[in-house]
Amino acid sequence: MKHRKCKAVMETAAEKQPPRNGMNTVHRKEFEFQGCVEVPMELSEDQFLDRFLMFIEENRWSFGGGVRTIVDGCYINGDGTPGKPVWPEEDQ
Repeated sequence: MKHRKCKAVMETAAEKQPPRNGMNTVHRKEFEFQGCVEVPMELSEDQFLDRFLMFIEENRWSFGGGVRTIVDGCYINGDGTPGKPVWPEEDQ
């Protein structure tokens, strides 16, 4: 799985408000998601990530996580060959 870390250049809420008694008064909010994005076959993983990260940066957010390519229900190995099925119980 490829992992990308994207940090947009921005002034965070924590930088706007100084710490109080050594504690930062601003909390971080994050969303964790699990899912898939269906794209045209000709779109590469790198092209998808470039567009996705551009969207994140345009909104002044950050992203940390990974991506795995799935074709016809199977993960694609690093060498481009089909790997394990995403839902192995469906193959039984």
